[in-house]
Amino acid sequence: MDIFSNDKIKWEKQVREFEKEYLSLTKLEQIPIYEIHFIKPTNDISYSMQIINSSKPYILNVNMGFMYLTDFDYKETLVHEFTHMIDYSTLLLDKDETFRKNVLSLYSEFHATYEQCKYIAQTKKSIDDKIIYFCNLLNESIIEYNNNQTIRNWKAIEEAYMYYYGAIIAFNESSINKYAPQIFDCELDWSMHSFYDMINMSLPFDLIADFLNKIKKLSDTIIIAKTLDKGDY
Repeated sequence: MDIFSNDKIKWEKQVREFEKEYLSLTKLEQIPIYEIHFIKPTNDISYSMQIINSSKPYILNVNMGFMYLTDFDYKETLVHEFTHMIDYSTLLLDKDETFRKNVLSLYSEFHATYEQCKYIAQTKKSIDDKIIYFCNLLNESIIEYNNNQTIRNWKAIEEAYMYYYGAIIAFNESSINKYAPQIFDCELDWSMHSFYDMINMSLPFDLIADFLNKIKKLSDTIIIAKTLDKGDY
């Protein structure tokens, strides 16, 4: 007998109901078919929710530990995850898989955070805390990588940049006050900041995608070179 069965039924209903709200907010007709998997919390799982886009149908993993927290906003998290689903099912379908993977591994994290923070603003909550959180996360990720130069820690830096910029763009669109992104002590900083500038100028997505592909190739070259220098291969 599953002692969590009633809670899972309740949570699945909440997710499916919010899906309708998400579609209304985004003016979309549908999102890809997905299954919901409820995951018991462990020390190895840090996420609250996670999309597995390599499976068909997609899988939405939901960390049950977070669902019991009274201050956890599952709706804003679902905006983030639903946006990933939309991105991976609609963008760059005419491109080769390597290009598509390079671009979406970065862009979709930016886009999902941007949409999440837009939703937060629409609910009359402040995005400032998110910007501060992601700024601190990026700084901490850079420090963590400098102390332990692993591929996993390097990818955490890539993602933290996208979270940070997504939150800033969403804030600047919704407020008379404006944030300017900080400069970070990272080899990727100039390239990442250039991506931010391109988004800020509303350049065509094709140009942004081409640039992100170049950033990802540069990023991979940097981490591979450092890994080889350490002999970790």
